[in-house]
Amino acid sequence: MGKIKIGCETYTWQMPGEHYKGQLDHIMEVCQQAGFAGIEPESSFLEHLADPELMKDTLQKYDLELAVLCIVEDWLHVEETEDEKDVQMPGLNF
Repeated sequence: MGKIKIGCETYTWQMPGEHYKGQLDHIMEVCQQAGFAGIEPESSFLEHLADPELMKDTLQKYDLELAVLCIVEDWLHVEETEDEKDVQMPGLNF
Protein backbone atom coordinates (compact mmCIF):
# COMPACT_ATOMS: atom_id res chain seq x y z
CA MET A 1 0.00 0.00 0.00
CA GLY A 2 1.28 3.50 -0.87
CA LYS A 3 2.13 6.20 1.58
CA ILE A 4 -0.62 8.78 2.08
CA LYS A 5 0.64 12.36 1.95
CA ILE A 6 -1.30 15.09 3.74
CA GLY A 7 -1.10 18.75 2.84
CA CYS A 8 -2.22 21.84 4.67
CA GLU A 9 -4.68 24.44 3.33
CA THR A 10 -4.03 28.08 4.23
CA TYR A 11 -7.63 28.79 5.27
CA THR A 12 -6.70 28.76 8.96
CA TRP A 13 -4.33 31.68 8.34
CA GLN A 14 -7.03 33.52 6.40
CA MET A 15 -9.33 33.73 9.41
CA PRO A 16 -7.41 36.60 11.13
CA GLY A 17 -7.94 38.77 8.04
CA GLU A 18 -4.91 40.37 6.42
CA HIS A 19 -2.44 39.46 9.19
CA TYR A 20 -0.78 36.53 7.37
CA LYS A 21 -1.14 37.72 3.77
CA GLY A 22 2.29 37.72 2.12
CA GLN A 23 3.72 35.43 4.80
CA LEU A 24 3.44 32.17 2.89
CA ASP A 25 7.07 31.29 3.66
CA HIS A 26 6.22 31.48 7.38
CA ILE A 27 3.17 29.29 6.81
CA MET A 28 5.32 26.79 4.89
CA GLU A 29 7.78 26.67 7.78
CA VAL A 30 4.94 25.91 10.21
CA CYS A 31 3.59 23.21 7.86
CA GLN A 32 7.01 21.60 7.62
CA GLN A 33 7.44 21.63 11.40
CA ALA A 34 4.00 20.04 11.79
CA GLY A 35 4.96 17.22 9.44
CA PHE A 36 2.77 18.05 6.44
CA ALA A 37 3.95 16.80 3.04
CA GLY A 38 2.42 19.62 1.04
CA ILE A 39 0.56 22.89 1.03
CA GLU A 40 -2.58 24.23 -0.65
CA PRO A 41 -2.23 28.01 -0.63
CA GLU A 42 -4.95 30.39 -1.69
CA SER A 43 -3.91 32.84 -4.39
CA SER A 44 -4.32 35.78 -2.00
CA PHE A 45 -1.33 34.52 0.02
CA LEU A 46 1.18 34.34 -2.84
CA GLU A 47 2.46 37.91 -3.19
CA HIS A 48 6.25 37.52 -3.76
CA LEU A 49 5.85 33.75 -4.21
CA ALA A 50 3.69 34.32 -7.29
CA ASP A 51 7.01 33.93 -9.13
CA PRO A 52 7.02 30.18 -9.99
CA GLU A 53 10.80 29.86 -9.61
CA LEU A 54 10.78 31.52 -6.20
CA MET A 55 7.83 29.32 -5.17
CA LYS A 56 9.72 26.22 -6.32
CA ASP A 57 12.81 27.24 -4.34
CA THR A 58 10.74 27.96 -1.22
CA LEU A 59 8.86 24.66 -1.49
CA GLN A 60 12.20 22.85 -1.76
CA LYS A 61 13.57 24.80 1.21
CA TYR A 62 10.74 23.47 3.39
CA ASP A 63 10.57 20.05 1.68
CA LEU A 64 6.92 20.57 0.70
CA GLU A 65 4.92 19.82 -2.43
CA LEU A 66 2.44 22.23 -3.98
CA ALA A 67 -0.73 20.16 -3.73
CA VAL A 68 -3.13 22.72 -5.17
CA LEU A 69 -3.25 26.43 -5.89
CA CYS A 70 -6.68 27.59 -4.77
CA ILE A 71 -8.04 30.60 -6.65
CA VAL A 72 -10.80 32.10 -4.53
CA GLU A 73 -13.14 34.53 -6.27
CA ASP A 74 -16.88 35.14 -6.29
CA TRP A 75 -17.63 34.24 -9.93
CA LEU A 76 -21.15 35.63 -9.63
CA HIS A 77 -22.03 35.70 -13.32
CA VAL A 78 -23.14 33.00 -15.75
CA GLU A 79 -20.15 33.80 -17.95
CA GLU A 80 -16.70 34.71 -16.73
CA THR A 81 -16.11 38.47 -16.85
CA GLU A 82 -12.89 40.05 -18.12
CA ASP A 83 -12.01 41.09 -14.55
CA GLU A 84 -12.45 37.50 -13.37
CA LYS A 85 -10.26 36.26 -16.20
CA ASP A 86 -7.59 38.80 -15.29
CA VAL A 87 -7.62 37.62 -11.67
CA GLN A 88 -7.48 33.89 -12.35
CA MET A 89 -5.13 33.71 -15.37
CA PRO A 90 -1.88 34.15 -13.41
CA GLY A 91 -2.90 31.22 -11.23
CA LEU A 92 -3.76 29.05 -14.21
CA ASN A 93 -0.50 29.98 -15.89
CA PHE A 94 1.41 29.28 -12.69
